[in-house]
Amino acid sequence: MNTASHFVGMGGAITLSLIAFSIVFLVLIALMGIIYANRYLAEQVDRRNREKAASKAPSGDGSGGRMAAAVALPDDGDLVAAITGALAMSLGRPVVVTGIRPVRQSGSLWKALARSQNIEGLD
Repeated sequence: MNTASHFVGMGGAITLSLIAFSIVFLVLIALMGIIYANRYLAEQVDRRNREKAASKAPSGDGSGGRMAAAVALPDDGDLVAAITGALAMSLGRPVVVTGIRPVRQSGSLWKALARSQNIEGLD
């Protein structure tokens, strides 16, 4: 009996399709595992970075910690002026900047990237 004889006729077609679909689904399961592993690793890296940032944060000395962070920022007057000008032009009225502070990152970098990628085309 020849190996090719297993793939002849209706039974051979069914056997061959079962083998092909099995291979496809095994590859899909492997890709799904890679995606979940990538997500897990990204969460671990984010957690480690948050722990590093928390350990580098100033201790509670009564100053609130926010003033120290605000003082350490570089002078971005030109950037603030450009953003204020763009807002004034867009809104059609004067805009007054009362304070500047960094925004804390909410969520992981993957979510932020997904949000920024989905924003294109809205202008």
